[in-house]
Amino acid sequence: MTGSQATGAIHHFMRLDGAGGSSLVEHSTSIGSGHWVHLDAAHPDSRSWLQDHTDLIPTAIEALLAPETRPRLATRGANLLLTLRGIGLDNSHDLEDMISLRVWCDGTRMISTRLRSLKSTQDVREALEEGEGPTSISELLIYWVERILKRMESPLQHLEESIMDMEDRALEAGEQTSHADLSQLRRQILGLRRFLGPQREALLALAGAKVDWLNDLDRAQLRESGERQSRHVDLLDHMYSRIAVAQEELRNTLSNQMNERMYVMSIAAALFLPLSFFTGLMGINVGGMPGIDDANAFWIVVGLCGIAISGLLFLFRKQGWW
Repeated sequence: MTGSQATGAIHHFMRLDGAGGSSLVEHSTSIGSGHWVHLDAAHPDSRSWLQDHTDLIPTAIEALLAPETRPRLATRGANLLLTLRGIGLDNSHDLEDMISLRVWCDGTRMISTRLRSLKSTQDVREALEEGEGPTSISELLIYWVERILKRMESPLQHLEESIMDMEDRALEAGEQTSHADLSQLRRQILGLRRFLGPQREALLALAGAKVDWLNDLDRAQLRESGERQSRHVDLLDHMYSRIAVAQEELRNTLSNQMNERMYVMSIAAALFLPLSFFTGLMGINVGGMPGIDDANAFWIVVGLCGIAISGLLFLFRKQGWW
């Protein structure tokens, strides 16, 4: 593999210095203790680099390069393979289209792959470049998980604010939100729930993973991360219920408006039905029609129609129909 090919497959290859910083490693170097290599899973040279520079088994390589993944944890001896989902660098994509991250780690080395850029990965790199990052590979894993969850806070808060705004608009008179807007939010919540539910289980399983390089403090931090993800899932469930209530309120409002309009139309039809019959009867072209030669006959008919309308309105009011 040439140097340019390796550069295309590897986003960064660094060695932790044990003091919160890192140094870059040559791409041709085999991964060793304290090393973290981050690869592009879609690059055609990533597979050959993993085969030539690591001792990973084929199953692990396939998992790192799989095009479709869901959050999960797999362990084998001291090795673990963790798949997570996070928020990307590009905010233009749909929120439910979360970006996958695959991590292989044995406590001394870490190999990670991704298809698109993650904000949390950028956070980890910046911390290491500033000398304020994790000091070991196990700390790197925990720190990365925390940054993934931290990056979810703002989008979830924005999503909740959008739901609250739509709820207010759905209940305000004269201003309605649409079913399409609510359905869009509902789809985003379902998309997030699809990944964050399994991710919660994966993080809680990671806290209890049978690997000796995670100490009690590490496990406590991972359990807290799992609980934090659980709160995110609970918030999504709560938002989903609120959207369902808002949609029901919107349906009720639209139904009431339709019923009111139909009621007015029914009143109008009830008023004009006898008038239509009377005027139709008076308009037939047959001999013997009364008032044909009377100049006041028209006004008499108008007066009778007015009396009929007034009588019907009085009857409706008395019965409580109007």
